[in-house]
Amino acid sequence: MIFGKKKEKNEEKKEKKPKKSIQELTDETIRDGGFLVIMYFDMHGNSPDEIKHLLVEFLSRIANDPLTVWTYGEIEKPELFENMYSTYAEVKVLVRNIMDLVNLVLKYAPLGIEILKPNTKKLSTGEIQTILMDLSTFSSNFTAMYLKKGLTDEKKKEYARNMKIREEIGRKMIEKNKKDKK
Repeated sequence: MIFGKKKEKNEEKKEKKPKKSIQELTDETIRDGGFLVIMYFDMHGNSPDEIKHLLVEFLSRIANDPLTVWTYGEIEKPELFENMYSTYAEVKVLVRNIMDLVNLVLKYAPLGIEILKPNTKKLSTGEIQTILMDLSTFSSNFTAMYLKKGLTDEKKKEYARNMKIREEIGRKMIEKNKKDKK
């Protein structure tokens, strides 16, 4: 099963501009800082039709995500493993920048990822800091969700207080860093 979509930068505009080919759009996006990757996603269930349907819905969300420029995917035929059907999809995804790629990975948690283009990429310190802060926030939010489900009310209040303190410390660190750079 094949799945894909292409979005033009200015989809909302009704201007008659010549459409770019996928290759032209890809080359331009990568030249402007984008990434072309393959993401791998798996799906498991009791019925081959059920898992194909779920995977198509899941890939549709990725295709329609504003973080993507275009996507193209193929879903493999489900196979029976130990009384459960399993399949996977290989999805080519073009994104505009490293942050869109990081956020896409955090949002959809692919089983694997392969960067096709560019072969090398320089990142600024600011880009690296932003990536690390996003990862930290994601990790902290995940931990908070996990801990809140198994904590007593007293421990939840203590955790919430500690998170507020952590947030305030983080805010002060950012402000101090901005002042130090001026």
